[in-house]
Amino acid sequence: MSESPPPFRRLGLAWFVLLDGPIVLLIVAACSERLRSRIGRRIPVLRPRVVRWLLAFTVVAHAGEAAAAGRNARRKGLRQTPWVIQTALVGAPSLKALSRVKAIGPGAPEARNTENSATIAH
Repeated sequence: MSESPPPFRRLGLAWFVLLDGPIVLLIVAACSERLRSRIGRRIPVLRPRVVRWLLAFTVVAHAGEAAAAGRNARRKGLRQTPWVIQTALVGAPSLKALSRVKAIGPGAPEARNTENSATIAH
């Protein structure tokens, strides 16, 4: 009987609020001149160009982290989709949680090493 993958480790709501709240504000500020000007009165550094660059950097960073999560989940023999989605939303905390999950299944490094040694032994 094969072992089933461990349950997906969903991060707590606090991570989503803490990390996605500012991302939503960046999106709105990048799209809304009115909100950007209101924020700009309190934080003068946030010019329209800076807001767009911050948003672009955030999107690229989270996409890269999500790709890494998919690759790591596959290598560990886990379902990739939940890890990719969660990491795209919250980034590094999800990658850290994934790093704590033990590898199992046919995609896991231990399983590949076992198969190779069994082939060599015959």
